[in-house]
Amino acid sequence: MERYRVLTKWALLSYVAFRETLMIDFRSDTVIEPTKEMRRAMAEAPVGDDFYADDPSTRALEEFAAECLGKQSALFTPTGVIANALGLLGHGLRPDGPRAVLMDEQAHVNLREMSPLSSIAFIEPTFTGAPLGPDAEAVEAWLRSLSSPEEAVIVLENTNTNRCGKVVPLDRMLDVYEVASRFGARVHLDGTRLFNAAVVQNTGLADLAAAADTVVINLCKGLGAPVGAILAGPDTLIAQARELRKTLGGTMRRSGHMAAAGLVALKGGWEHMRDDHRRARDLASGLATEIDSIRLDTESIESNIVMFDPTPLGVDAEAFAASARKAGIIMSWQAPDAARLVVHRDISDDDITAAVSILSDVASGIARGNNSGN
Repeated sequence: MERYRVLTKWALLSYVAFRETLMIDFRSDTVIEPTKEMRRAMAEAPVGDDFYADDPSTRALEEFAAECLGKQSALFTPTGVIANALGLLGHGLRPDGPRAVLMDEQAHVNLREMSPLSSIAFIEPTFTGAPLGPDAEAVEAWLRSLSSPEEAVIVLENTNTNRCGKVVPLDRMLDVYEVASRFGARVHLDGTRLFNAAVVQNTGLADLAAAADTVVINLCKGLGAPVGAILAGPDTLIAQARELRKTLGGTMRRSGHMAAAGLVALKGGWEHMRDDHRRARDLASGLATEIDSIRLDTESIESNIVMFDPTPLGVDAEAFAASARKAGIIMSWQAPDAARLVVHRDISDDDITAAVSILSDVASGIARGNNSGN
């Protein structure tokens, strides 16, 4: 870890000179800049009117996405929130339909997306606290408790955003799907960062998507497309989702300009995420080494998300992030004890080295401030 302990004299002087303008953005992998190829594809994309389902670039993206995910059909949506909502609504989660849902209490669908969805579908989920979401045993026990298990939906998430980017093993997902299928229940997979899970497990998207009836992937998290998500599943459900998309205000007109960038992103692959994951581990290891007064489990880093607890320093995560921003690091927080950094394609090895040094300085400054106030 020596490279984290001492920056070269030149690098340190450069850092001091440019500290006010240095900004390394770890807020999310949604901040990635679109590539030149994406921009060119957007400018040159043949387009139609997607309201009438005749935009050729959008159709090309949907067909390719369905093939990648091993599903019959796919639908391009403006956001992952809309895609997840359409998937769940497509399974009958409406006021006049079944409303039995099981999911992780830390699921992104619950913490960040359920408010609009619950107002539409009146969903009152059952939650499990298992770190990787519902397992087969919990799913079977829950389904047996229902009067109509065939109307139930189990929500999985891979990777798990709010649990430090944890990867759900394929075998675990397949076991859940087998139990659900046996009871006639359905499985929806929030695969916003499914690419990261595929890289970690060295498997294909279709293999992971096979453990669910419907699956969502996000084109602007990790892949770097400027906007958009995909919902994939059976022909009949996707046709229904296309109509429901109008209700949610998610129908676009000449969406081909955006879809073309998404297609480039999807075809371009995601092997670069191996470097993202390696850099995330390097970042976590460096922070754990340089900052004694934080809680950071380096063994928990599996993909591109690093989370730590700064409260032993005497500040919560929001206050730590505010101090970090002044020093040139833009980061986020999930809870008072959960500061978050997300590594992505626009973060280099040099950025990781600089971030460790800067955040170490931030922590030292906070500690000095607390000591001077005593």
